[in-house]
Amino acid sequence: MAQKAAGEARERQQAMDDQRRLFDTAGSVLVARIDRVEAVRSFLVPVQWLKGEPVAGELEFALSTWTTCRAVASVNGVHGTPGEVFIVYLKGNALLQADTLEARPVSKIVDPETLTIMSLALTLPQ
Repeated sequence: MAQKAAGEARERQQAMDDQRRLFDTAGSVLVARIDRVEAVRSFLVPVQWLKGEPVAGELEFALSTWTTCRAVASVNGVHGTPGEVFIVYLKGNALLQADTLEARPVSKIVDPETLTIMSLALTLPQ
């Protein structure tokens, strides 16, 4: 039981470190909601920019890699459902799949600094 707890603590710390690294290296970070899903594409709309210069538009994720069994998304934003909310880390500030470093469901964010910034940003008037 102690080994399991230690392993979970290591995994959580690794996730926090990874999320902090993503936030620090990204040119822009935003909270985005899946607006609609069409066949093999998901369309996300910005809800709030946490870092970087905001731009208007939507972010389209398409399946881009095929295995021998099925198509696989290059970032996980494509696997959501309308209304699901993600944190999207961009290289710059272009709303392009090619500019996306990572997209993670908000429910998977564990980095305290990212959670604090997100919480504060979402309570501010837009």
